[in-house]
Order: sequence, then C-alpha cells, then structure tokens
Amino acid sequence: MLSLVLGDRDARLQRVVDRIFGGKVSGAVEVLRFDGSEAPLEDIVNAASMGSFFGDGQKVLVQNAPLPGRKVNSLWKWLKEAADDLPESLQMVVTFHTDDLNVSERRRHEKHAKTLAEKTDAVELHVVPPVNTRSPRAARAWVLDLVRENGMSIDAATVDYLVERSSLDGSALEQEVLKVAALLGFSGSITRSDVDRADPYPADESVFDLLGAIATRQPGRALEVLGTTMEQGGEPEMILAILGTQVRRMLAVSEMPRSEAANRELRSALRQADWQLGRLRKEAARFSVEDLRTMLHKLVDLDLRQKTGGLRHGGLARALEALTVRFCYRTYEGAGSGARR
Repeated sequence: MLSLVLGDRDARLQRVVDRIFGGKVSGAVEVLRFDGSEAPLEDIVNAASMGSFFGDGQKVLVQNAPLPGRKVNSLWKWLKEAADDLPESLQMVVTFHTDDLNVSERRRHEKHAKTLAEKTDAVELHVVPPVNTRSPRAARAWVLDLVRENGMSIDAATVDYLVERSSLDGSALEQEVLKVAALLGFSGSITRSDVDRADPYPADESVFDLLGAIATRQPGRALEVLGTTMEQGGEPEMILAILGTQVRRMLAVSEMPRSEAANRELRSALRQADWQLGRLRKEAARFSVEDLRTMLHKLVDLDLRQKTGGLRHGGLARALEALTVRFCYRTYEGAGSGARR
C-alpha cells in the first residue's frame, strides 16, 4: 500500500504517519527512511522493490517529498507510474509538507494527490488540514477529534478557550490537549480549570521568551527558559516545531515591505491576525535578516537530523541546548557564508 500524506510539518502529520505504520516511527529500525528532497530516486525505488530483513513486508518512509504539483518531479512521476506495480507486502508512506502555502496552492497540490488516489486502490490519501487561531472551525474539530480519540470529552467553551488563548500552531495545540488529558489520567471530561492547571505557561509564550533571551544574547536566561519549558512537559520535538515556525514567520515579516498589500499577503501566507503580525514584527526587529535566515537553516537541519536518526549524545534535548547557546553568541557552526565566526 502506498500512502500519501499532505500537511504542515508538525506533530499532527507525524501522528498520521505513526498510525499508518502501526506505531512510533521514531527509532523503528525496520522502517527505511529517506529525505525526499535529497535522496536519489534510484535509492527509493530499490528500497521499495526489495524485501525486508525483518521478515514482514518492507516499510519505507519518504519525508519532505517534492510537492505533487511541481512541474519537474521525478519522484512523483515514478509514484504515478509504479503505484499499481508495487509489491503487495510493501508499506510505503510519502509525506509532502505544505507549510506557508496559501489555500489555492494547497488545493492544487492536494488535487494532484487525490487524482492519483482515485485511480487505484493501491494508493490512499491523507490530508492534514492546517490548524491555527485564524481558522477556529478547523482547530475546534481537531481538538474534539483528539479528545475523543483518547476516550474523553470536552465542552465547546473549553475548546474555544484552548484554541483562542494564544497563537498556537497545530503541533503545540496537540501537545496542550495531551498534557491536560494526561493530568486527568485520560478519563473524564476536560474543563477550563483543567486547562489552566495543566499549562500555566503556554509553550509558544515560552518560545517568545526564549527568542527574547537569544536576541539580547543571554545564554543563561535562554537555557533557563528552555529547561523550564521541558520540565513543565514540553517535548523537545514540540519546542523545535514552534521555534522553527516562529523564526520562519519572523523572517517572512522582516523581508516583506510595510504596506497594506504586504500585510494582506502576510495574513494569508502566515495565517496570522493583524495583532499577531505586529508582535512578530516587534520580535523580528531584534534580529538581522541574516541571523534569522541562518537560524532557520540550522533549525531545519536539526529537525532533519532528528527525523533521520542523526543525533547522538543526549538526543534532541541536548542538541537544542547547544543550538540555543550558539544562537545567543551568533556562532552558527557550519551555517555557511551567513555565519558569524
């Protein structure tokens, strides 16, 4: 079976991938992983064609594949041609990241994937809709599904409170729900007081504090914020996702001229309200565009190393600490020409 998964690069998309494979993919040695933006097509084809050393069918995960609607896309061309001829025992998942695309762009790529899925029973399509505070209906539906999935209930007012209390992205929103559910033992009904008790200091606000400490070159304070966030239940993967999202948004507002037309474009692309754009501009002004570009590059690189098993000596938590100190001192090891030595 070939499974196509389209959505933002966050924990929600990863949950879909985990469900397809029947368990956590992170650390699963039986799953062959490829970065779709870099891996040679020949390597992916060979992996999909050969048997598994673990006795069962072969399991292949191709992450960050070029979007289906791109004109030059050898991977997508092969998927269309080979879908019906792939081994029946093969379990192959290909993820396509749609971060920062507007609605029409998303739909265009989703249409290409849907067309392929409708042509053959060998392909299934999973579209993870964007979740943000400017689309409360989608966010509300996501929270309700997640709560029910864990055998619990939640009233409409509490859902709205959870969604609207801050500018959470989908990954952070899921983490908030699971944190409250764990506090209640994954049983019963979630109330507004449970939300306040479980998370007195929202993770996305912690990331703004972390960026503030980095902007003022205070490594001690930055590590304190990072450590406190993790102690309060913030998973390193979630922190990395929110940090990457905020830096990407700050870079976008820094590179865009100030005008009403630019604001409209930013509101659409970033899915942010005017007050959120104002806050982003204020935070972004504390960094140079060069610094933001390099920070984003390093965060993306860390995310890739985490997902491909390239981290050692303490895992993602220690890597985040090391990167935080480098950000504070603006010493971007291996960051290329934009790094300050």
